Amino acid sequence: MQAQTTAFAPLKLEEAQYLFPEIQVPPHWEALSGGQLNFVWRWGVIPNSVIVKQSPPFIAHIPQITLDPSRHHFEYNALSYLHTNTPTFLQTFTTKIPKLLGQDPQRHVLIIEDFGACDALDKAITNNDFSIAKAKDLGRFIQNLHLQTQGDEALARDHDHKNVQATRLEVQYQRIGKQAIALALPFAAEIQQAALEVGHCFLEKGKCLIMGDLWPASILDTRHGFALIDWELSHYGQPAQDIGHLAAHCWMLAHRTENPQSYVSIKQFWHHFVAQYLHQNTYFGDEQAILASQHMGAEILARTIGAFQAGYLYDGLPASHPAMTSAISVATDHLLNPIPFFLRMDIMGSK
Repeated sequence: MQAQTTAFAPLKLEEAQYLFPEIQVPPHWEALSGGQLNFVWRWGVIPNSVIVKQSPPFIAHIPQITLDPSRHHFEYNALSYLHTNTPTFLQTFTTKIPKLLGQDPQRHVLIIEDFGACDALDKAITNNDFSIAKAKDLGRFIQNLHLQTQGDEALARDHDHKNVQATRLEVQYQRIGKQAIALALPFAAEIQQAALEVGHCFLEKGKCLIMGDLWPASILDTRHGFALIDWELSHYGQPAQDIGHLAAHCWMLAHRTENPQSYVSIKQFWHHFVAQYLHQNTYFGDEQAILASQHMGAEILARTIGAFQAGYLYDGLPASHPAMTSAISVATDHLLNPIPFFLRMDIMGSK
């Protein structure tokens, strides 16, 4: 899937000033790293600053992979919906979402609130700067996001993000199957079949609004609570995708850290998050738990043998490396042998 990048030009400060004259901040323009999908800048100087996001017609971190640039519209809609229709819900939690400050649909640009100088979850948790209270609050936030939006037919119609899910099917689920066969992994044919089934399941009619990209880079650790950013992959989908996604990344962080205390912190974060998410949550039954386990496996495979290995925890490692063989084995087990109660187990194991 080759992207056409020649006609795309990233936004410049002068263009932003022209498009958004109402934004009155110092003329400082700083490119930010951390995310992978978009070009992101800080415009201004903290605390008088905003975040500018531009969605190119490809993955900014991997330009050869095309991605629908209208994803910025889904982020705008998700944030707008939550701020407009669920203000009481948002006030209940210390977990926050950014305020919308501007949009230019033609340039696929969003202006949102800047939460300032704070670490993403992966850095905060591996530095042992970890709050159990914040983890619990995030679990309750995601639970309520799923519960309060279930069965909303209007939201299901307006937030049906099929294009991005179709890209995920091709780039993530199809590719890991092909790679498993190319590498002659054990159970390669079964991996290919199971991954395709999971990808197609996520294309079916959804059950609730999900964040869609719930991984450490999208969770900022602010002074007062977590802030959830990067809602461009949000859609009316399966809650299992949110939970399996975060489970995969917590497992990978724990697997790759060499710091015993960081390992304990990662385990504690996951334990308290998922315990609060599952508390009295009859909506998330065995079917969703099994699907979450399978997506966890597929995401680990995507980060080890798939399209998203580069720039992450297994960057540059061959499939024969002990860390890779261990991760591939765990991922395969989750994908092929999911169990409904896995979320109540110690999925990190011992180290």
